[in-house]
Amino acid sequence: MSNDWMFKNNGWITLRELPKNEFFKRKENSKKVYTKEFFNRDIKKWTCSDYENVGNDLFLKSNTKVFVNFTY
Repeated sequence: MSNDWMFKNNGWITLRELPKNEFFKRKENSKKVYTKEFFNRDIKKWTCSDYENVGNDLFLKSNTKVFVNFTY
């Protein structure tokens, strides 16, 4: 599987472009790392989990920009 999506736009992509179960940050300098989980059809948003605190979830729209060009 190619990881070309990681290097687009200096590491910024939309959540729609990010494959499931991949790591991302909300901001470039953020300490928290999230994973894209599944699409919640009821609220039309992606469920994203804090990798270090599994019970802490975010619900983000598909067009939300996230940062992926980092080493974890």
